[in-house]
Amino acid sequence: MTIFSWQTEQWDRVVQQANSGKVPHAFLLNGVEGIGKRNFATELARYLLCSEVARSSLAVACGQCKQCRLVESETHPDFKHIVPEEGSSVLKVDAIRAMVGFFAQSSMQGGRKLAVLAPAEALNHNAANALLKTLEEPSGDSVIILVSHSAGQLLPTIRSRCQVLDFSLPDPALADVWLRESLIGREKILDDDGLRSVMTLAANAPLRARDFVESGAVEENAT
Repeated sequence: MTIFSWQTEQWDRVVQQANSGKVPHAFLLNGVEGIGKRNFATELARYLLCSEVARSSLAVACGQCKQCRLVESETHPDFKHIVPEEGSSVLKVDAIRAMVGFFAQSSMQGGRKLAVLAPAEALNHNAANALLKTLEEPSGDSVIILVSHSAGQLLPTIRSRCQVLDFSLPDPALADVWLRESLIGREKILDDDGLRSVMTLAANAPLRARDFVESGAVEENAT
């Protein structure tokens, strides 16, 4: 994975904080769905876990150390994704309690412990209150990265305890270039009219547009 070209401002901000030793306990990545916030969250987790970053103040994770390889293989013992159970659209309190238990344990790799929670607005009432308590009483060197498509739905007290990174829709020219490049080597190739059509259908969110192309939604919309 890499940081998308329309996310560099937010990335530079967190890198500066990390190099200054001022990483917050919680981030809130806010913006419409389909612009790459989950990708950013995973890259941020990889960066904060990378052993070479701590030694050399790198601007990106090295991608080669043990920590980076564990994140890439989705087997890092100090990194968890917190998502709704299969078949549910709700994040329940049991998931937050499990996250609290995860943070309470010692780091298996001797560094930070991280969790990405998405989408944050899926928290039900009890889960939101449990998360708030965790944010009020952070555990050790732990970082929670909340991903939200609508941060206004979250408790104000949750938002206030996170560093908020707002993500806007990318410039249309950047989004068009990215979408074309992401489809190279795939069966679905768009002409100019097709590109405009799918971007309109996706409300200019490039990752959502790619999903529409790959799922065949573009053809269905045209019939």
